[in-house]
Amino acid sequence: MLSPVPLPQDIENLRLIRETLPGAAKGLAPLRSSMSPRDSLKEVALRLFDERGFKAVTVRDVMEVQGLTAGAMYNHFRSKELLLVSLITDSVGGLEAYLRVAFSVSEPENRPARLAAVAYAHARYQCEYAPLARVSSNEFVHLPAKAKRELVPRLLRIRLHQVGVTTEGIKSGEFDIENPEIAVMEFQGMGAKMSEWYDIKGPFDPARMSRYHAKIVLRIVGGQTSEAIFDALDNVFRTSRRPTLRNKVEAAV
Repeated sequence: MLSPVPLPQDIENLRLIRETLPGAAKGLAPLRSSMSPRDSLKEVALRLFDERGFKAVTVRDVMEVQGLTAGAMYNHFRSKELLLVSLITDSVGGLEAYLRVAFSVSEPENRPARLAAVAYAHARYQCEYAPLARVSSNEFVHLPAKAKRELVPRLLRIRLHQVGVTTEGIKSGEFDIENPEIAVMEFQGMGAKMSEWYDIKGPFDPARMSRYHAKIVLRIVGGQTSEAIFDALDNVFRTSRRPTLRNKVEAAV
């Protein structure tokens, strides 16, 4: 089970994640004066994998968009499979960072608030990094076996934590639902699908969308919590660095 870490460390970790993760929604990515060749490759590969699917994209496709020779490409990634490993590892790390914020601003004994915080953080990550979340979900099957062995346990820990919180809420009478495992799979799946349809240019910003999703999750389990947990989460995400997007790769793809 993932353990909370002190909130200042969570905020700093969140800032670092937001400064480095590829594929941020327009208006949410960090302002960087320059992008390393490796990061540029990842941005291009992410957009191509997202648009065409991993199997349809070749190393040559990435090279041509980026304007690289084969030798220059292989200085950073020896294959498109390793590009995918890097992207999905980034995605899992980003989700973990978002969830640690949820753990640190919610008390373990307040099961409704903690479950709402986790649902909020999961949804917010899906909204703010939709391309990366989509590729991570849709192309995970194409990862090499070694990468799967490393990443699957990390994803399983996230699910088991939510099952544990839901189970404790059932025992305490705070939740009214029969099967915590099925409930968690339902609302995890619902949250993951947000990256497929959420539009950052629509009427709901990530904070409002995440709050709405978390309230739906609480309705599923029959729980209730105050608005205070959402206000605290809004504040943490608002105060972590989130400058205007500068994505020089977008126009090239």
